[in-house]
Amino acid sequence: MALSANYMPYAPAAPVLTLIRRARDGKLQDAYTTDQLTRLGIAEGNADRVQKALTFLGLIDDDTAVKTPTFDRLSRVTTEEYPSAMAEVIQNGYAPVLAVIDPQEANDIAIHDAFRGYDPAAQRARMVGLFLALCREAGLVEGGPIEGRRAHVRPRARSKAAGTPRPQPTPTGRTSVEEHAPMPEANGNRQEAGGQDYRMLGELIRQLPRDGRWTTGKRDRWIQAVTATVDLLVTQVADHEVGPS
Repeated sequence: MALSANYMPYAPAAPVLTLIRRARDGKLQDAYTTDQLTRLGIAEGNADRVQKALTFLGLIDDDTAVKTPTFDRLSRVTTEEYPSAMAEVIQNGYAPVLAVIDPQEANDIAIHDAFRGYDPAAQRARMVGLFLALCREAGLVEGGPIEGRRAHVRPRARSKAAGTPRPQPTPTGRTSVEEHAPMPEANGNRQEAGGQDYRMLGELIRQLPRDGRWTTGKRDRWIQAVTATVDLLVTQVADHEVGPS
């Protein structure tokens, strides 16, 4: 699975970061094939993107998807050392981008321009979203680490009792592959039995400014978070695969 020299990853940030966090919690996998990523709860439509992002960052091997010494090191450094170790991973992977911009100082236009010419061109906004989320994780830009959705560490299976609600995760201080903070149910926000859980989108809606004002940077980060969340929750399929409404 060698990546082209012109490739830039555009996976949703939440599962990429949470796999790294799970590794730091002592749950490091030996290999990260697309099948294994799907079993960890990552949507099938995103598994290949996540695998390529891990490869791009030098965390798994190009051919075997086996963890690299870099991934091992990232999982073992102390909490104090983690931001610097993460920054080193980002600097190695994104060296051509960081050669032309400082993500802490560059505006949105400059950051997007730094990704021009990379493939796939149509995914530039998602490239930028992943890059900025990784930079936040390492403290290279302001905003703090992003949160993910609830984890599914076992293969997906329907409950034997129809309509039985899935148990809510117990807060642990760190998010897992698909984790989100619980949110009161409201009309239009209640999860249908057996359906997808979109409450994280509701949580993002609640982050809109109460006074109706915010900076361009905050607006763009919010839109990127919504885009990443939709990509994580919804598997993209071809038009002909979607049945009539």
